[in-house]
Amino acid sequence: MLVLYGVTLGRGQFRATDPVITFETGSTDLPSISGVRFSDADGDASFYSQNDPYFGRQYFGNFNGSTYLNIYFDQPQQAIGAYLISDDWSVVGVTTILYDQSNNVIESASVMGLNPNSAPVFLGIGEPTAQIYRVEWQYIGSGYFGVDNVVYGSAIGLSQMPNIPTGLRALSQGTTVALNWSPADRATTYNVKRGNTSGGPYTTVGSGVMGTNYTDTTITNGIMYFYVVTAVNAFGESAASQQAVGFAVDRFAFEPIVSPQTTWIPFAVTISACDSNGVTLTNFTGAAILCAAGDRGEIPLIPAATTAFLNGQWTGMVTLEADFPIPTSASAQVRTRSPA
Repeated sequence: MLVLYGVTLGRGQFRATDPVITFETGSTDLPSISGVRFSDADGDASFYSQNDPYFGRQYFGNFNGSTYLNIYFDQPQQAIGAYLISDDWSVVGVTTILYDQSNNVIESASVMGLNPNSAPVFLGIGEPTAQIYRVEWQYIGSGYFGVDNVVYGSAIGLSQMPNIPTGLRALSQGTTVALNWSPADRATTYNVKRGNTSGGPYTTVGSGVMGTNYTDTTITNGIMYFYVVTAVNAFGESAASQQAVGFAVDRFAFEPIVSPQTTWIPFAVTISACDSNGVTLTNFTGAAILCAAGDRGEIPLIPAATTAFLNGQWTGMVTLEADFPIPTSASAQVRTRSPA
């Protein structure tokens, strides 16, 4: 399953009082439910063939082989769940897509491995607030599929699951990355996850973390890492926090800068990202913030930051904004930052 923003829910995490839509109409007519509309152009109350009889003889199926099935709600829902059915060997999975009132996609999730001889698989998705106005199911593959026992409402799991952590920050400290974030309501512990590409996929590097701090010591100099944090309690795991970027550089080294330099006259600077032995990290592609220190204090520089390093180095023209000479012994100071 892939969930982008919200959380997946099992059938037991919905309230016993949440409405459940069944399709035992005795004909191909779809049920009439106040506040609920069906895409009857794409589906009907189909009769089971090989899946009979998990929930009776009928389900909401794509009678004409349509790719989609849709249910619309007059009022926003916080959670939607349904049993997903493959009634054709060519249908190997089903994707659930949620939409808001403006018909924008909220998120999607998929279940794979379905086949006509397997029992229907339940997939529920919940959001932090009631914002779901349409749920759409799409087959993966082709052929006949459907959904049954569709449940919707607030879901008990959402009110008791932890909130999504906020304020995640990554601070590079030599060969480690220190992470901290703001506490999440109802969180018991946290999971720290790391990826090598922006947006994931992420692998858990720290589980059951108590508190809102974690130091990643399993990093490689020069590699850029992308972190997210989730909150956990007895009812489940939250969706991931916003991403933070960290990378490990022991220090930045400058080629000699001639002193003094004159205000508003550009001069060349070359900087290398180095490990603890002074060796250039040729795989470093991050950026750095620039600042200069003269004999009368800090001096503004143009630009205030480098662009991305290439093969562990950056060379560019910088300009002083004040008439204070830069002593060679304190040519410049640099601190790392996430790239733009």
